[in-house]
Amino acid sequence: MCNDDGCCYGTSRCYVGTLNTISFIAGVVLFCLSFYLVEYFKDYEDPIVVGVGVWGPLIISIVMILVGFFGLCGTCCLGKHRICAKCSLSFFLILSIVLWSAVLVTSTLLFVYVSTAGVVAYNPPFHLEGAAENLNTWELAVWNKCCYESYPDATIEVNFCGSNVFNLSGSDVALGCANQIGNGLLCSCYMDEELYDSIASRISAEQCQVWEDITFKGNQWVGDPSNGTGTACGGGEPRVYQQDFARYAEDYVFPVAVAMVTLSSVMLVASFCSCCLLGSGPGYDYKTPSANDGTLQLDENESENIALT
Repeated sequence: MCNDDGCCYGTSRCYVGTLNTISFIAGVVLFCLSFYLVEYFKDYEDPIVVGVGVWGPLIISIVMILVGFFGLCGTCCLGKHRICAKCSLSFFLILSIVLWSAVLVTSTLLFVYVSTAGVVAYNPPFHLEGAAENLNTWELAVWNKCCYESYPDATIEVNFCGSNVFNLSGSDVALGCANQIGNGLLCSCYMDEELYDSIASRISAEQCQVWEDITFKGNQWVGDPSNGTGTACGGGEPRVYQQDFARYAEDYVFPVAVAMVTLSSVMLVASFCSCCLLGSGPGYDYKTPSANDGTLQLDENESENIALT
């Protein structure tokens, strides 16, 4: 039991109240930002671009507002409207458990994603399996659709690896890497034609445009390699492009994953605090008899003795 006058109660109420104030304000800010995103993506028709760019932030903002609202209602109603407090905190507890679980799973996937990007960037495509092979195929589908097809004069086409390797000028080269002889087996090609065709068919010009608008430390991952710093699309080299992607993942995705683990820990603590508040009850103050008090008051030991008799 977490009594109303106990340290656990006060700390939990302060923690949950502060956290949900921040959550509510951040949700409102993100909700307002969603209107800007609607305007930004108004000319886009690609469902993936619109879904990630507009509906994703909008849904997240609504969830944050709901979590903050129920958490604040629960903490504000404590001691005054106990039924309201219990109901609000119950909803908050359910939402917080769902949220920290989802955030923890997502952060784990991001850690795996960063690690996999490094494996893809620095290993021959023939050695890749599972998630690494799938990521390699996706990267090269983006390359062909957004780099090669958009800037054919500054890039080369990436092909199906094939099952044969031939020797050219003393180097082993995959059949699909004939246009990347200088890289030997560390070339860029894909092993799964069916998966490649499936991914490539869903990559639109609008998606390429969104990726071109994204910069990392002033450099583009996708764009015209002949303009600016010349680093877009790996400067025209698919293997460099894949290594750039791995560095971007390490520099940007990894910190996001760490932040999400921290957020899930904060939400986990909030879940425990809400459990404490849900189990809170009124404290009992046993007073000793007073000469100035006309009523008979018993201390704790006397009340227990009377109860036994």
